[in-house]
Amino acid sequence: MRYQKFTGLIIASNQLKEASKLVTIFTREKGKVKVVAKGVNKTLSRKGYNLDSLNLIEFSVYLSNSEFNLITETNLINSFDLLKKDFLKIKISYYIFELLNKFLIEDVVIPNLFNEVIDYLFTLTKIDEDDKKIYLLIYVQLRMLDHFGYLPQLDDCVICSEGLNENTERIVSSEEILGYVCNKHFDIISNKDNLIEDKILKVQKYLQKSTLINIFQLNLDKMLIMKIFSLQNEWIESILEKKIKSFNLLV
Repeated sequence: MRYQKFTGLIIASNQLKEASKLVTIFTREKGKVKVVAKGVNKTLSRKGYNLDSLNLIEFSVYLSNSEFNLITETNLINSFDLLKKDFLKIKISYYIFELLNKFLIEDVVIPNLFNEVIDYLFTLTKIDEDDKKIYLLIYVQLRMLDHFGYLPQLDDCVICSEGLNENTERIVSSEEILGYVCNKHFDIISNKDNLIEDKILKVQKYLQKSTLINIFQLNLDKMLIMKIFSLQNEWIESILEKKIKSFNLLV
């Protein structure tokens, strides 16, 4: 069968020669795929508009013998216009899509992830308060780590497995196991200055066990939210061994 049909989100694109693009799409049916869209940069190309970043589309692909398959038809399902009118929401969306692009392997489906990402976008569209937009972002960071097998160990020290009790000092671990190190091991850890307060750990534990709807019951100051966001971004970058470029747009 030379043609296949998919539903997906446009998460990235790169310009090619002759008004064409290499488009990266996160699909429900096949995970991440890369396809060539020929002539989409021509003035009258409707397909070009449909392939804008953040769009949710249905599309058909011609299975070619070259490195990349060709996208032949597109149908716009949702352009998330309300989301695109808010600069912070756009930056958050690009951060989420960059994580997807870096974590996902082509043609590998992660169960339930596509539907979750759609829920994030629809939820983000409805949020008015800037702090709550970041609540969603730090929740998504933990969900991504969980989906890709790197859920942080938040209850116990990653070295000795003793419980991380309140009112005790702890520091971040970004090594093989993500989480925290208790003060018994500070003699072998170099970053003792980066002590993690109880409130950060409590919020992370809550988010790890919470549903998307319930995260908005939190009432956090902006400084704490951004600390958690930066900390979790460090975890992600340590796993990927790559910088998340869109992080700098949010701090």
